[in-house]
Formats: sequence, C-alpha cells, structure tokens
Amino acid sequence: MGEHEHKLPVVLVTDCGSTTTKAILFEPDGDRWHFAAQAEAPTTVEAPLENIVLGVREALQTLQRQGSRPLMDHAGALIRPSHDANERAEGCDLYLSTCSAGGGLQLVVAGVTRVFSTHAAQRAALGAGALIMDTLSLDESRSGSAWSARLHALRPDMILLAGGTDEGSCRHVVELAEWIRAAGLRPRMGQGTRLPVIFAGNPQARDVVREILGDTMEVVFAENVLPTVESDEGDDARRKVHQVFMNHVMKQAPGTQDLVSLVDHPVLPTPAAVGNLLHRFANHRNENLLAVDLGGATTDLFTVLDGTLERTVSANLGLSYSVANVMVQAGLDKVLRWLPMNLDDGEARNQIKNKMLRPTTLPMRVEDLFLEQALAREALRLSLLQHQSLATTQNEPEKDFRLNAGLRAATESAGPWLSRLDWVIASGGVLSHAPRPAQAALMMLDAFQPWGLFRLAVDRVFMLPHLGALLGVDEHAALDLIEREALALLGFVLAPSGQGKQGDICLSLRLIPDDGPVQEREVHWGELLRMDLPPGCTARLIAKPRRGVNLGRGSGVPRDQEIVGGSLGLLVDARGRPLSLPDDQTASQALMKRWMSALGALPERTSKQEVSR
Repeated sequence: MGEHEHKLPVVLVTDCGSTTTKAILFEPDGDRWHFAAQAEAPTTVEAPLENIVLGVREALQTLQRQGSRPLMDHAGALIRPSHDANERAEGCDLYLSTCSAGGGLQLVVAGVTRVFSTHAAQRAALGAGALIMDTLSLDESRSGSAWSARLHALRPDMILLAGGTDEGSCRHVVELAEWIRAAGLRPRMGQGTRLPVIFAGNPQARDVVREILGDTMEVVFAENVLPTVESDEGDDARRKVHQVFMNHVMKQAPGTQDLVSLVDHPVLPTPAAVGNLLHRFANHRNENLLAVDLGGATTDLFTVLDGTLERTVSANLGLSYSVANVMVQAGLDKVLRWLPMNLDDGEARNQIKNKMLRPTTLPMRVEDLFLEQALAREALRLSLLQHQSLATTQNEPEKDFRLNAGLRAATESAGPWLSRLDWVIASGGVLSHAPRPAQAALMMLDAFQPWGLFRLAVDRVFMLPHLGALLGVDEHAALDLIEREALALLGFVLAPSGQGKQGDICLSLRLIPDDGPVQEREVHWGELLRMDLPPGCTARLIAKPRRGVNLGRGSGVPRDQEIVGGSLGLLVDARGRPLSLPDDQTASQALMKRWMSALGALPERTSKQEVSR
C-alpha cells in the first residue's frame, strides 16, 4: 500500500430535504471514519431550477469553499476515486444519498375499517418512510362522493389500499376501488405516468381490483396486511411501498434520475434511513429509545421498545410552515403556559402568523425565542400523543387491537413505557441549535415527561439521515459514528414519577465519580437541579427513593448504575409526573423562570424586565 493510500474509502453523503440539501464528508482516521466537514444549500427540486442535482452541487461547492478537499472537477463532475494531487487530497470513493425532496413520499391510506385494516396499512406506510396525507375508511360517516373528492384534492404520490382478511368478503374492497377510480387521480409529478395503487388486502379480491383500476392506475399487489383479525403482517407492504416510491415516484422528481446515476447505492427516503439507523442502534445496545425530528412542516417520532421500531409522522405539526396548526391544535393558552414572561395574546398570535408567512426567519428577541420553544413543547407533546394512538403490538392476540401496553398511557398520566427509556434523542433546528443546551433539555423533559434514569442527547449536526445511508454499506461504522460524532450527550436524567408535597424529601443520592469528590444530597419534591459531572467522566450513581417513590424499577426500589457526564452534568428532575403548572398566568411564569434558572436556560444578558414583564 502506497504512502498516500487509505485503508478506508472517503465517503460523501447528502440528504436532499424538502428545503435544504445537507452534505457531509467522512474521511479515514486510522481504522475508522471521522466527521470531516458539513455544508448545505437550498434544495432545487422546485421551479425555476427543477433539478435536484443543482442543489447537491452547490452544497459540495460550499464544502470546498470551507477548505474541504476538492470534490468536483471544473465540469462539475465528482472526482472519483479519491487521490492526492499536488500534495492535497481530492475526491471521494463512495457517494450515498437520502431524499425527501418534493415533500417526500406523500401517501393516502384507504381501508375498509378504521380500527383494523386502515390502522394496519397505516403502520406499514409509516415504516416505509411515508408522510400520510390522510386515512380514509369505509366505516367513516362521509359519503362515497365526498371520499372521492377528498382524494382528488389531496393528489397523493400513491395509495395503499387494504381491506378484508384472507378468504374473507371482497364486497367492501370492490366498493373502495370504485371510489378510488371515481376520484380521477393523476400523479403529482411526471406527465403521462399513472398513479401507483398498492393493494395489500384480501388476495381473493386482486383480480377485481385489477379490473377496476388497472386501465387508469399502476396496480401493485402486496401480501395482506391483515390476513386475520389477530395478526398484523405489514412487512411485504412496507417493502412494496418503498419499491414503488423509488421506481415510480422518485424517478419523476426533477433531476432525481441524475442523482440516482451518481450514487453508489440506492437512494433512501430520509425518514426510512433515520428509522433504520435508530432501530439498529437500539438493538445493538439492547436498549430502548425515543427520538424526534422536529421540522418546519412535520414532526417525526420514533420509538424502539424491546427491539420493535415504531414511527409516526405528524404532518401538520412543525415550527414554520405549519406552526399555526400547533397553536390551533394545542390552544394558545397551552402554548403560553411555557413562557417565563408575559406575552399578550394578540402579540403572540401575530408572531406565530408571521413565522408561518416567513418560515425561514429566526428569532431576534428573547421573547421570540421563548415563544418558539413554547410552541416546540406543544408540537412534541401532541406528536407523542399521536404516536401512542398509532403504535400497536404486531401479532397481539386481542381482536380490538388495543394499544401496546408500553404505549397505552397518554403523556399526562406518565405511562409505564416512559420509565423504560434508555435514550431520549432530539433533532431539528429548534432543538439541535438551541442557544443553550439546557433549553433543549427542558423542551424534551417538559413535552415528553419521561421518568426513571435515561440519557438526553441531540443530533448536533443533523447527521442521522447520513448515517442511515451509511448503515447499508458499513453497519459497524454507522453505529460507531452515531454515538461518537452525531449525538451530543446533554447528560443523564434521574426523574421520579408521581407527585409529592412540595418540599418533602423524595430521594437521597450519592454521586461517586471516578475522579473527584463524592457528592451527596437529599432531593425534595418540586426541585429541578444540575449536579457537576464533566462530559465523558464516569461516576457511580446511587439513588434511594423514599417509600412510594418510583425511579423506574418499582415503588421504593433504589437505582445503582454507572453513568457518564454530559454538557449539563447529571440532571435531577423531581417536579413530579405529570407536570403541574398553575392556572394563574403570573404564577406559571414565575415557575417557568425558576425552572429555567435552575438549569441555566436563561440568557445571561436577559434583563429582569425581559423575563418578568
């Protein structure tokens, strides 16, 4: 091997999002990769440019201007393979990409019954990385004409149709197919193409579905998502949704064929890449996690519990394009309760509407920042409620498809599954780029209200989609990079469940670091505090709850575990579960200010008037 040859290849990965294309370069460092550089540029799938590769090239040019190795020649072509020229490194060996440009995979789920077939198909679609525009069921109150009109107005990329158990009746499936035909659907992108319909219902209905839809639509068959009312078998439908998206939908997005010709492995839908990575990460560590990607238009939520991945997309809960929906669904009073200062209702509404009209603007005042973070709490809380309502156990014996015991309880009741988490992971600008890490921590703790003992982390450079693409090439490298380079550990959190009288002792703890003095203290109900434990330093945590207090292992059961310090050290959240905020606005503001001050979430230069007026 020559002096300048690398044992590992230089890897370039792009994530082509709806608005931004992000490029990351991984270079060899001995026998493993390291994060070398990152850049971004506007995605160019829309008019007037209408070629996604133009945005990719702009992102790579930005990488080069930042001092990274040259990646393109003068003609704009990728330099491959990597090599040293004139004493400087050039090019890459491997190029991968994920994509959600053009809105990603926009899909409508149609089923015979909302509780059974529609629900099972919805789970399969979410697992394939789809953004579900709507779910339509035969047992809804709307008429067939209203049903068809709704489909026509939505203009989805594809339809996933389900209904009927194996050997069951075909009559209702036929009725659904007729309604779909009556909608007169045309693809969003691609003239002269036909809209794909994936039928994942009763196999005996395939011939009649083909007869009704086959002359106007591209009909694809998958195994029944609900072969019996006791089972949920969505794996084949999930694969077919992904295949059809790549073969029929992605090819129609402007410039996507050029992108496909450049990459060395198939382009993955961004949510599917992130879900695959988180699933493998949790299973590799034999741990449970909750992860969120809070964007401008949508909020993606992922859970991995006991090896099972669940993903949901809240399509109208975001902090720019759909920020008004957060206000409407939550209620303005629920948003304002998270503020440490007074803000007039009219001013708050105007700020929220301005953000919707100018979605790329950033907060310029402390009031703007705190309002955005208050909206983030409500978007996260509402997304978790939706996630819990959709997550069900595969192969669960109950015929009514009751919720998985781990996800059955609503957030406000501090459900038992929230004590089983080992990780709570956040991504998205308002979380990853919060001016202070404590602000990101409080947004997650306030919205999700997990309890027990767990890690808080943020995806500091939006690397999860890129590592999801790398996972299919080198799983070991992707798993190494996610914790070493992608996740910024805020710290471990110890949080008891339940409620106690304010000021009463709820637990005592000892923090025994490998290097440094032992810390001991009693924790009182209502307290929120930080304990010093520098990033990367390990310590033994011994927590002894008072009788009736649960730290995740049962009432009165102590915790004795090795932990690692993060940017916030160790956080102890004894505010109780569920959180209780006063109805009085002045008292609520004072409480929020106290919580923020306890963790260092208030800006140092914030004047007393700014946070108390």
